[in-house]
Amino acid sequence: MLVLRASPWLGASNAAAIAALVGGGVLYHRTGSVFDATPMRWMRRTAASAATSLSAWRIFEPIVQAVADRHQVSKIVRGLRAALVAAPFTVGTLLLLQAGDVVFAEIVNPDIDLGPVIGHASLVLLFVIGIAVLGTATEATAPSDTDRHGTFGVLEVLTMLGLAAAVLVLFVVSQLVAVTNVGDRFVRATGMTPAQYARSGFFQLCWATLAIVVLLVLIRRLATPSTLRDRGVRILATAVPTLALGLVLVSLSRMVRYDDAFGMTMLRLWAVGATVWLGILLVLMAVRSAIAGTGRQWIGGSVLLVAVALVLFADIVNPEAFIVRHNAARARTAATVDLGSLGSLSDDAVPQIAETFAQPMIHIVLRDAIDCRRRLRGVSRFNVSIDAAAGVRRRVCSR
Repeated sequence: MLVLRASPWLGASNAAAIAALVGGGVLYHRTGSVFDATPMRWMRRTAASAATSLSAWRIFEPIVQAVADRHQVSKIVRGLRAALVAAPFTVGTLLLLQAGDVVFAEIVNPDIDLGPVIGHASLVLLFVIGIAVLGTATEATAPSDTDRHGTFGVLEVLTMLGLAAAVLVLFVVSQLVAVTNVGDRFVRATGMTPAQYARSGFFQLCWATLAIVVLLVLIRRLATPSTLRDRGVRILATAVPTLALGLVLVSLSRMVRYDDAFGMTMLRLWAVGATVWLGILLVLMAVRSAIAGTGRQWIGGSVLLVAVALVLFADIVNPEAFIVRHNAARARTAATVDLGSLGSLSDDAVPQIAETFAQPMIHIVLRDAIDCRRRLRGVSRFNVSIDAAAGVRRRVCSR
């Protein structure tokens, strides 16, 4: 997918997915399962693997010993001495042949930009070191996956869940009030119009949802196993994430209204994806509390795979092309299109921009949006989206 798409948002998301999957493979390749992992177990295994990976230099020890061997040093010195003697004659011959034959000159002095070559060599070195570190980390002895149980009883856990539930119920009530005349008066008293209120607070609601998720994880960490099996605790632990789903639905509805007013960007689209992921996590938490007390810790592995699936889905559907189509569709309903934001998109969007703004009357706008000055460089030649965008630029910018 890194070769298929050029979007930096997708690049960062794909890199995070790769890191998570490789990390899970390193930490759980011998014993245990990512479907029985908790944050504490993950951190303990990471610490053990990191300590073992510090000895990765031993992989290169035979090479260092071979270079440091006296016999090898003697051979190197003798070779350098011979090269110094032959250097004037060899260089002179090379210069004469280069001056006398243009084909030979092109072969020995090709038009190569050393900048990318040095960069690629550095990346290869980093990958070699990284693979050595990961390979050594797999030799770590996995620590015990037995978690220490908390000390909070039924009273403490019910208190914490009750406070969270009270806040969420109050929010639900406020949303019911907001659709009445009383809610309209409250909104206007703050100086906002109902339309402004309807599209505000998206990110605050997302952070509030994340706070509830962290609280639920903390409660499960602090409670004793018998407390988690208590009927009242299970009911309330199911109700809290279910109520928190209301935060997810309200935040998504507000983003829809915000999009109607201002259009979609990659930041807003990624925020929607993160909100959907939080919603799925809340559903899984509610299901776990409803069906079991202290069984396997399958939520961590499940939400990891959900995140990877969302990233792969984004890779396939090409979100930047979707943003161009979506914002162009808004323009047909008399909404404005921010051409500057379209020009800030990556090469993933260029073919769609060219298709959407192909009318001759806006050709100059199209040339600016696809950036006719951009050129293929280095490894970017092997990216499908960048290559397709280069073809569009050749066709459009030559007019």
